[in-house]
Amino acid sequence: MLLLAFCIITISFTLFKLSPCCNKTKKRRPSKDQEGRPLCAVVTGYSSGIGLATVKALYKDTNLKIIGIDVVEVDGGGIFKGLDTTSNINTRFMGFKCDVTNDIELKKVYETLVRKGFVVDAIICCAGITRTGPLMEINANQIQKVMDINVMGVHRCIRTFFGRKI
Repeated sequence: MLLLAFCIITISFTLFKLSPCCNKTKKRRPSKDQEGRPLCAVVTGYSSGIGLATVKALYKDTNLKIIGIDVVEVDGGGIFKGLDTTSNINTRFMGFKCDVTNDIELKKVYETLVRKGFVVDAIICCAGITRTGPLMEINANQIQKVMDINVMGVHRCIRTFFGRKI
């Protein structure tokens, strides 16, 4: 529960920081770095829940390119139903099928972004699972899978996308 609360607070702070409401001039966040390379925000777990809400908020409130990562392959256009998508979705959003527990898949996504000239400006880790029930009925493999995705997945993503910058 503490980890979930931490993730929600982190996501809320990140969205507030990226949102134009905290900028007194009410301008959208720049979409390019000083060298003219496109900035992007990587969102894990973008196919549903908090991840989907985060992608929609970023699309609506920023000019950033949005990179979605999820184990489920999703139609990019379908997730933006109900939003004003006057700008071309394909220029603002790219979805990747990628497991946050797999370092090789994460590295391939990172290398693709670098090859396309993108600069990762933010990573918002929303990928997560839960197992419910009496503790004695949940086996060790299930608990390990929860920890691999919810905790180690965050570590892997930060290390992959920001490890060279720290």
